[in-house]
Amino acid sequence: MAAHLSFRERDEFTKRLKTCLKNSGLNPNSPTQLLREFMKQSGGLQVSQSTVHKWLVGDALPDVHNMEIVAKICNVCPYWLRTGHEKHHDDDATPPVSLLTGELEGRMLDVTVKAAELSPRRPPEVL
Repeated sequence: MAAHLSFRERDEFTKRLKTCLKNSGLNPNSPTQLLREFMKQSGGLQVSQSTVHKWLVGDALPDVHNMEIVAKICNVCPYWLRTGHEKHHDDDATPPVSLLTGELEGRMLDVTVKAAELSPRRPPEVL
């Protein structure tokens, strides 16, 4: 992942990570402490101390799954931690559940209307 990022982008990630760790009460210069918290939050997912060290010095960034865990430790959005930008609903982000529910209801109504339009019309019943 770091290969696709400029030095500046990696440096900015490292600054955000260290600031968030400090705000969370963790030592931003301790790979051991971050690794310990990572192991608690990840449910046993294994990463090496050298990998965590690379995150802290900007030599590498966590993959998507690990970024989510690190962001959880820091109590921040993974997208923000990675980019420094807030994710907006018109981005590729998953919209809030309330929007999905409304969209789903609208699609169900569209399907019902379309099905009614396509079904063969029966002549009115004669009483």
